[in-house]
Amino acid sequence: MSTTGDSKILNMIKNKSKATVIILSFVVLVLLFYFVALPSIKHSQASKALANMEYDKAISVFTSLGGYQNSSELLKESQFQKANELITSRQYMEAVSILSTLETYKNSSELLTKAENLNEKETQYQQAYKLLVQGKYELAIKYFTEIGDYKDSTNLLYKANEIYTRLKNPLP
Repeated sequence: MSTTGDSKILNMIKNKSKATVIILSFVVLVLLFYFVALPSIKHSQASKALANMEYDKAISVFTSLGGYQNSSELLKESQFQKANELITSRQYMEAVSILSTLETYKNSSELLTKAENLNEKETQYQQAYKLLVQGKYELAIKYFTEIGDYKDSTNLLYKANEIYTRLKNPLP
């Protein structure tokens, strides 16, 4: 073989080696971004969502991050805060569903009991109100009495008693 032929082969090998190095470098950069930078960006976005009370978004992103940094702990915090918000907005069953998964996180067991009790009272309240509207005053009185001081149940109990008494003892 001639030296010119050998140089061409060496140049081709060098060029292929350079291309391989460039491709490998690109792959490494993509992998670094995917496994290092992207989770960090997502974690930051989820933390901001939690701070802005966007609990569903925070829960979704922290769940997708798995064990990255403190994502598991912040996932629980997002769920806990969402459950508190649901209780405030009287969506007790959804709050119960979330709190039952948190077990010992903060005071979630106490909050779970509270949500369950409020859900029961809300159910009784709705039944009592329905009975009142249907004119079944005696049963409505029973339910409103059991509920105690929940929402406007004291006022409705008074009204049900008043109507019931008038119906039982009509004026001459």
